[in-house]
Amino acid sequence: MPGHWTIRTLCAALALSCGIAGPPGAAAGADADATFLAISDVHLDPFTGTAADGRLLAADISEWPRIFADVSVPVATYGDDANVPLLDAVLADAARRTPSPDFVIFSGDAVVHRLAYRVRAVEPGAGQEQVTDMAIKITTYLAHRLADAFPQAPVLLALGNTDAGCGDYQVEPGGRYLAATVPALRRLVGSDRLAPDAEATWRAGGYYAARHPTVDDMTVIVLNTVLWSPKYENRCGPAGSDSRAAGDAMSAWLEARLSAAASAGERVWLVYHIPAGVDAYSTAQAKPADAACAAHTVPFWREPYAAAFASLMQRHRAIVSAGFSGHIHRDSWRLFPASGDGAAGFEAIVPAVSPVYRDAPAFQMFTYDRSDGALQEKTTFAVTNLPQAAAGAPVVVDRLYAFTEAYARTPFGATALAEVTAALQRDAASPDRTLYDRFYGSGYGHDPETDWPVYACAPAAATAGAFDACRCGPR
Repeated sequence: MPGHWTIRTLCAALALSCGIAGPPGAAAGADADATFLAISDVHLDPFTGTAADGRLLAADISEWPRIFADVSVPVATYGDDANVPLLDAVLADAARRTPSPDFVIFSGDAVVHRLAYRVRAVEPGAGQEQVTDMAIKITTYLAHRLADAFPQAPVLLALGNTDAGCGDYQVEPGGRYLAATVPALRRLVGSDRLAPDAEATWRAGGYYAARHPTVDDMTVIVLNTVLWSPKYENRCGPAGSDSRAAGDAMSAWLEARLSAAASAGERVWLVYHIPAGVDAYSTAQAKPADAACAAHTVPFWREPYAAAFASLMQRHRAIVSAGFSGHIHRDSWRLFPASGDGAAGFEAIVPAVSPVYRDAPAFQMFTYDRSDGALQEKTTFAVTNLPQAAAGAPVVVDRLYAFTEAYARTPFGATALAEVTAALQRDAASPDRTLYDRFYGSGYGHDPETDWPVYACAPAAATAGAFDACRCGPR
């Protein structure tokens, strides 16, 4: 594993201006106060490895703060999911830098990996009901922590693949986990912002629409793209349940929502967990050694969902301003191709708080125009001393980079991302390629460089076919 980069060595190596006195000002012409935060992939691990864990299983979450106060555990480190001390440190830093964000986007994965294993390690005889109870508690506890950290800010909540009572990629449509997390949805988004059908669609599959917190005539559509994953199964549903039924319903609902927004002259943001396009890491691991390049591509979404979504993005490119996702635990993006040259739109992939995949815990701050929702800047903040913090030092969170400063393109958006993406796909090394390689893991490690053709093609590919055309060339 490559060595750890501190913010100072990183900035020196890249000849960047990376002062850490505070968040950057908004781009020229933007409202300096128009900021929001994006947080993803906490994978909160509440277990402490002490006798208190049995109390956590039995107690209501209202008792959890007192239980946590009774034990002392170190901050989680690389290879672990985020525990409560790490979550608290990240939220405290985010709240210090941006005490009054307009809103917060949480793009999924509240629940720790391998939850059933973790529960049964504490209580070996625990059944599915107790595992589901714990998934509900973790999700609700994180919702409370987000609400407490940013008491005046709505939180646009999406679900991730671990956010389920049944298991990873196994949320049960109409099941107990979705029903029990409706109060968290109401508290975070605000009942007055939720669309009239929001609670019904959340219970049906974990998706909904809401009025944008600040931008007039804008709707935020929050999807549960886990339902479109090839890994998704409705294992806890009634015998014979169709694992595609909920994904089909959400796809039809999305098309209707976008058509209604277009007819009403509304703009749209999208929020979801699993990105469009290709799983670059899994594709790179396949390492094809022959001409059957495309056979090794690992898509994030199954068909026909991926192609249908790409078509919707082209059709509604005039109204879909931006998308936000997570899941890969890395700082990246996806471009949605237009019918001609350029991009129809983009999604910003938010890095993770959990360091389980050896990425630096991070969060992002965006500046934007409240008049139309146009994004101006994206700034990433990351923990830069995690091993030392796990050994007892205070957690240090530094300003890693601001997109328009680092890449010298403004504003942050589809045009700038398309220019950077084109630079990534050239054979020659470039400053953009160096920056992307460094920032991809939020300043820790050098993941893309080992398999550069895969990582260079992934940002521009919203479907497996587009990725194959970039990576594999003409057939």
